[in-house]
Amino acid sequence: MTTPTQSKDDQPSSPLRDSSVTQLYENFIPQSLITEIAPEGMPKVGFIARSSATLGIASLVLFILEILTIPLIATRISWHVIVGSMLTIVVLTKLGLAAYRFIAYYGGDKEFLKAGPPWIGLRFLAPLLAVVSVLVLGSGFELIFAGPNSFSSSFLVPAHTLLSVAWLVLLGLHSLAYLRRSGRSIASDNRMLLKRRSRSANAGQIRTARIRLSILVLTLGLGLLTAYGVRGQVRTWAHALASHATLNTFTPFLPKIHSTYTRHEKILAKERQTRHLEDVKAYDKSKG
Repeated sequence: MTTPTQSKDDQPSSPLRDSSVTQLYENFIPQSLITEIAPEGMPKVGFIARSSATLGIASLVLFILEILTIPLIATRISWHVIVGSMLTIVVLTKLGLAAYRFIAYYGGDKEFLKAGPPWIGLRFLAPLLAVVSVLVLGSGFELIFAGPNSFSSSFLVPAHTLLSVAWLVLLGLHSLAYLRRSGRSIASDNRMLLKRRSRSANAGQIRTARIRLSILVLTLGLGLLTAYGVRGQVRTWAHALASHATLNTFTPFLPKIHSTYTRHEKILAKERQTRHLEDVKAYDKSKG
């Protein structure tokens, strides 16, 4: 235990603080330049920052799950679409919060002006991350609605794949910058929601923590509804993949069926695909 007169430099450092990994992390992204999650006397700034942290952690987890579904696309494409739909709504909501902060700051809101802008490195990263986020998620839904055709395999799939790789890099940098701050925010909300709060926590803090949790649940629910809304298009993809008729390189994990099928077998597969698509359209038309 340290005395009140001891400075931070006099306090014994932890092994984690002295580790080379932590030092490298600090040198790469100086945490002293990352603003506090909830500055005192700034409720709007704190709410936006904590909500962004909650959605940011959720989007990171969903993105990891989305990557894990890639090897299963050939047989479980619906899983990829469900996770992707939830990820899309979460990311769009987070972008909405970022846009609100941007407008409030440059619109002259005193609270946001007092809090100050993010670190200059993150201000350069944010627009690029926002644009790539919209492109990668938009290309995913474009693939769903375009269906398994030559345009999808020759342009949309490569574009979606390359954008996803770029998004992984940018999201990784963004997550590294805010990982500690977001982790503290999530831990604080969890303590309050589980009623293991500190004496300084009041009813207002608990209420805003519940609101943030409600926002997260609502966005995930809207994502599930979005996935349900495109179930017909997903069924078309599933039929095409099941028939082995769409033989182009949709992902590096799909088998290279082109190299093992004869010309006659490919023609028969194409005919099966056509029949599948006609059956799906007829089914959707009868239900609509």
